[in-house]
Amino acid sequence: MRKIQLCCICLITFLSAFSQSPRDSAALARRDSLRMAKMFGSAIYPLIKEAPMGGVVEIQNPDEKPDPKMKYKLLMNFVQPATTPAKAKAINGALAEVARIINLHVAAGVPKNHIDVMVIAHGSGLFSLLNDAYYQKKFHINNPNAKLVKELQEAGVRFSSCGQAMKFLDIEKEHLLPGILLAYSAKTVISTYTLKGFLLTDVND
Repeated sequence: MRKIQLCCICLITFLSAFSQSPRDSAALARRDSLRMAKMFGSAIYPLIKEAPMGGVVEIQNPDEKPDPKMKYKLLMNFVQPATTPAKAKAINGALAEVARIINLHVAAGVPKNHIDVMVIAHGSGLFSLLNDAYYQKKFHINNPNAKLVKELQEAGVRFSSCGQAMKFLDIEKEHLLPGILLAYSAKTVISTYTLKGFLLTDVND
């Protein structure tokens, strides 16, 4: 009898927690979304402006700041796909993060000519670099990333695409946005640029 009572108590506790979980999750999600809206409502975009999520918040009198005399060599590893039709209609969060990282450095006082960025795209991340004609074929809309990629390129950012992944995904160089470089592979870009002193950073949203 005691075991049955304990089992009933455990079951009731579990069901109670389960029933509260969606409400708690919804409340947390709402609170976080309001916090994000407030934060990005005061965001600044010192260099790259095409990514709404690429803004940064000004920090007054920080104790740690980047050295404006240094050269910042950044290698961005970009593989994040547009996993759903809804995501395919929006700017890829990882590309927005590239913009945000650059904006963070500029806002903190690093001259833009001291920032050297290479983005190596591979895997399904390559789909976000398709030109409008081929993005239309895959997602039935123009590429929402095109303006951001162009703005990043105009700021000196280079984009390189993994030739191995392109072969696997049946993507040709002419399917990509203008100015995208063709690399033999992502792995060789990573090894080469790492040995050149670039800091490897995985970008995602």
